[in-house]
Amino acid sequence: MHKERETMNHQPSTINHSSRAFTLIELLVTILIIVLLAALLMPALIAARNYTRVAKARGEAREIAAAWQAYWDLYRQWPAVTEMNADAVAILQGRGHSANTNDIQFMAFSRRDESRGSLDPWGRAYRVQTSSDQIVRETQFHTRVYMSNRHRGR
Repeated sequence: MHKERETMNHQPSTINHSSRAFTLIELLVTILIIVLLAALLMPALIAARNYTRVAKARGEAREIAAAWQAYWDLYRQWPAVTEMNADAVAILQGRGHSANTNDIQFMAFSRRDESRGSLDPWGRAYRVQTSSDQIVRETQFHTRVYMSNRHRGR
């Protein structure tokens, strides 16, 4: 059997690419605009992130200073502490440290802080400086808690 090919009368399809699809140039220009906008926003995002870190560190430093103030109010002496390491955390948390004989919790810390010490948002231990001055019938305490100079905000 011989098959004959039927010839169909098809009209060539006309596709109008310009009205239905994006050209490569249009896509590249769109991507370029998105990249430029992201590049313009990046410094603002970095500044906001640093601002929140500084604000968090200042808040934590205030809490630590208040805890040491409460320690001073009870014991009227300072332990030998220069930074918020695990030993200082144990004192303020009241976990059987010889410098906190009453085992009073002056500040709550996370489990991570219990083992590593209280760290600032950049991963460094807070530094503690304490002193006391005897003034007529009253002792004034001074507590300063520092974060790294490199990250201190204005």
